[in-house]
Amino acid sequence: MSAIETTVQAAVRQALALALPGGGQLLVGVSGGADSLCLLHALRALALELGLALHVAHLDHGLRAASAADAAWVGALCAEWGLPCTLEHCAVRVLAERGRLSLEDAARQARYSFLVQVAQQVGARTVAVGHTADDQAETVLLHLLRGAGLEGLAGMAPDARWPLPGERGADHLRLLRPLLTLTRAETEAYCAAAGLLPRQDESNRDLAYARNRVRLELLPLLRELNPGITATLGRTAQVIAGEVAALQSIELKVWAAMAAEESGGVRLARTVFEQQAVGLQRRLLRRAVGALSSLHDLTWEQVEAARRIALAGRTGACASLPHGLRLRVDYDWLWIEPARRTSADTEWPALAQPTQLHIPGEAALAAGWRIAAQLLARAELPDDWATTRDPWVAYLDADAVGCDVSLRSRRPGDWLLPLGLHGRQKLSDLLINVKMSAVYRDALPLVLVGEAIAWVVGVRCDQRFAVTDRTERVCVLRVIRNLEG
Repeated sequence: MSAIETTVQAAVRQALALALPGGGQLLVGVSGGADSLCLLHALRALALELGLALHVAHLDHGLRAASAADAAWVGALCAEWGLPCTLEHCAVRVLAERGRLSLEDAARQARYSFLVQVAQQVGARTVAVGHTADDQAETVLLHLLRGAGLEGLAGMAPDARWPLPGERGADHLRLLRPLLTLTRAETEAYCAAAGLLPRQDESNRDLAYARNRVRLELLPLLRELNPGITATLGRTAQVIAGEVAALQSIELKVWAAMAAEESGGVRLARTVFEQQAVGLQRRLLRRAVGALSSLHDLTWEQVEAARRIALAGRTGACASLPHGLRLRVDYDWLWIEPARRTSADTEWPALAQPTQLHIPGEAALAAGWRIAAQLLARAELPDDWATTRDPWVAYLDADAVGCDVSLRSRRPGDWLLPLGLHGRQKLSDLLINVKMSAVYRDALPLVLVGEAIAWVVGVRCDQRFAVTDRTERVCVLRVIRNLEG
């Protein structure tokens, strides 16, 4: 065995020992070029030693005249080597047009989706690809040129989560890059030493692609300043990856103390958010968006605009985010939520339209909530009825309330005599004083006796309908969420 074969196989052995210490099914993405061919040959040589069951996957993107021949060549090679292989064709150009993507992005998405499908079919939880140190250098430069945070400048990880989050079947799939410490020159030397004849992709010299311009024009210029630029960029990516890991540890602790996913959105405690360093605030906002959607289209400008609005402190202020999301400032919380979210999407009861409630009886509210009324003798009340803090229960004088009440949402000029407070108060002022989010107010159910508000649901009763020493019968109103509704 030649020195280069020994070097490459040692790197592959080390990577697999860490990622699949017990061996098992491994899917290998093979294009037929030098990098993936080198990887496949090395894995095949080590398969018995490492307990690997290999399966090859090749996707024909249909972008080149020779692509069908390349697919046939990979299939024939696998047959010769006794390896199972899945070949598939995809019209990437059509996907790019439909999704308004660049050919590079469309090809990448199609390729990873294909690998997920094949991994599911063959029972593999790890996919190996032939990315090298040169690919790493190109990726770091591309991310730098496009504008990226630390995650982008960390480049590609040798063992990473699946790069397209949220795709069905990819939750537990890992992407392994065993050649990431080796250069493209080394994979080509390996192929030559092993007598392999890799396929040549003429599109790799097409300067219409940004990666090719970095590879063929920018990196040669940088090598004039630093002959070891590939290794330098690789080390930089490793350093930044370590910094990212440290930051993520801090971020997760803060996140646990301030964030919660609730009702289709994410809420962040404002006071905790305001205490964090600027960089951590940005990371927390990105994490909140990532909990609801992809981060692919989230720009620095959008994050910064949201951060500034969050700190400005004006309740009700909003900032637009991609994928139909927004940041909304509430009294105590920052909400990352769908831009068209209404109170019916939340954990607070809402009223879709005015209705009547018979006593005793029930009436439906919106989003699976309902309100139930029952009559009790004063002696039947629970011992803690006067001190309960349950916002969804109200105790009213049944004789003051009568046999029927109406339910409606607020109107201009609404007022009440809040129990426990002094004097008349506008409903709008009461809701502001109790710091009720504006998103809930318009659909908040009100219980009315005639034209008088008897209960602002979840907030306060009116003292005109309160249970007193003279009360003999009590109307108990209870708001209930039907979780199956």
